[in-house]
Amino acid sequence: MLFEIYEEMRDKYGFNEGAAVPEGVELVRKKLIGLINKGLPKDSLIEACPYDRMGIHNWCIIEYRNKRTKHISGEPRAEIQEILAEAEKDGWSIGTKITMKKV
Repeated sequence: MLFEIYEEMRDKYGFNEGAAVPEGVELVRKKLIGLINKGLPKDSLIEACPYDRMGIHNWCIIEYRNKRTKHISGEPRAEIQEILAEAEKDGWSIGTKITMKKV
């Protein structure tokens, strides 16, 4: 479930192109970014960052930036899948009101 919500935050087409962005989603994004950055290797040059996209589509985006240059970087997809799967095993879940907690 965490990865599915994460996927909705990856581009402007998520959450039905922005027409169905759940209330409280920015708090979930903040927590996901924290879990991802904590799970990435300490020597990683990439970090997850929030991006509030302007326009009529999905505004709640997670993007990746180079820690040194701050330029947009590619998504370390396999690592993200592992990190979020491990978080679910550790008890992290998303509730019906799009809140995130450890159970």
